Amino acid sequence: MNRTSLVFATLLTCSFASASLPAQAQKKGLFGWLARQFTNAPSIGVDANQNDSTSTGAEALAAGEIDTLKLSSDALPYLGLEADKRKKKEKESKKKIKEKKTIFYGLKTRKNFTKSGNGDRQTIELFYTLREYQAPNSYLRHAYWYDPQNRKITDAAIKDKETAQILHGPYQKIVGGKVMEQGFYYLGGKHGRWEKYKSDNTLVDKTKFLRGFPKEAEISYYDAQKTKIKEVLPKEYGQVRGEYFRYYEGGQLACEGRFDNGVKVGRWMDYYPFRRQRKKETLYGKSAAEVGFEPHVVREWDEKGKVLFDKERGIDNLANREPAPEESEAPVTKKTTANQGREDHPPAGKKADNPAEGTGSPAAVGKETPAPPTPAKKFDNRTRPGARRRGQ
Repeated sequence: MNRTSLVFATLLTCSFASASLPAQAQKKGLFGWLARQFTNAPSIGVDANQNDSTSTGAEALAAGEIDTLKLSSDALPYLGLEADKRKKKEKESKKKIKEKKTIFYGLKTRKNFTKSGNGDRQTIELFYTLREYQAPNSYLRHAYWYDPQNRKITDAAIKDKETAQILHGPYQKIVGGKVMEQGFYYLGGKHGRWEKYKSDNTLVDKTKFLRGFPKEAEISYYDAQKTKIKEVLPKEYGQVRGEYFRYYEGGQLACEGRFDNGVKVGRWMDYYPFRRQRKKETLYGKSAAEVGFEPHVVREWDEKGKVLFDKERGIDNLANREPAPEESEAPVTKKTTANQGREDHPPAGKKADNPAEGTGSPAAVGKETPAPPTPAKKFDNRTRPGARRRGQ
């Protein structure tokens, strides 16, 4: 028998043998059997007339014992279950990744944005807010939140907790397609590294915060448990620089201002220990390099908010801290201060002590001075044709 006949007979035998094997063995075990035939390896005979349940060769093929090419990993039929499990795991992993992108420090947030302007000056702010309201630290002077009604970020006092959305998460300010400022918020306070850039991507300022306060700040407390803050002394790179805060023991803000290399600069404000009522405003130089500037008090208020001293408007009532009940609390203008030196007209039936204080005429001396006419108010209807004036 020549070589061609031998190969043909072998293939014919293999076809009969494969027809009697299970589907899994037909797919994965036949090539191993062929390899054994051509490499003269000992093989297990397969009788096509025998039943699969009693055939030792079929059982061996089904078990993958003669899979010499390692084409099979198991003898179980492929039902597509692994693909379903893999898809389910991929879906769960994607869901976890999506949740992690909106969860910061264990708090769930939602992504928001604001947009203003057009063209190259269009400003876009990208930020995250808490899904459920949580009050910021009461000692924070600047607690940032999103006002959905006015569509802007603000640090004003929160009046309506239902509408206020506390900032919590990454923040970016983009102007003309370029990032101008970026940082992170923690419960309304700046946290971590904050950076500011120019339009050419040049870094302008870099500041580090810790949950609303400068990271290097020296914080002193009233209690040993460090729950009542007394003073926040800002520091940057070892120098006293930044916003300074001092508090009353009850937590109310007592004083705030700015330091520049250990020198007080700008406006410093003192407060009363209730309702953040202003007490005194003091003005210092613009920077530590300014020489010859004399700090001075600009304004002072009493406990009720009445102006006691205003240098710019020429008001000085420090000697009379308790105003009379009939005294008006309206702001004093230049016109009224110019008339402060003039005395009012004497009442009707009273003689003027001085001609200059009466009618202005020497003949009026010793005579009764009539009462001055009542000035017309703004809502008088004398502008209407035919209307009678008051007093007529």
